[in-house]
Amino acid sequence: MIRNYGSVQVSDLNRHCANDGVATCASNPTSRHCTPAGAPNAMDLTWIGGGRTRGNDVSTNVLLPFLDSFMPSGSRAGQAAGSDGCGAYWMPPLANISRFADYCTHIHVDFGSTTAALRGLTTR
Repeated sequence: MIRNYGSVQVSDLNRHCANDGVATCASNPTSRHCTPAGAPNAMDLTWIGGGRTRGNDVSTNVLLPFLDSFMPSGSRAGQAAGSDGCGAYWMPPLANISRFADYCTHIHVDFGSTTAALRGLTTR
């Protein structure tokens, strides 16, 4: 991601929920931040390429096709819902990532229930 965008800010990576009064594992036990137990598989991004993202913007529209190129089928992205005061949002067509409603403060990405490996990655 750094090679493509220069910078990203990860606000949550494999955390066991923020316990911030809203995002707790007790209030949302099916969150991918909480499951599978002992191995959560979710990430929240708040900045992409030097710009703030709310999950319903151009930065997200550029990031998701990039992630879709190597994430396994069954992965998910949490996007702003039109009824939450964030405005309408259009998600680009993706082969491996499906959308679900989430808060418009970030872009949430997880592997859903898939256990498949990342696809087509090479190291340099």
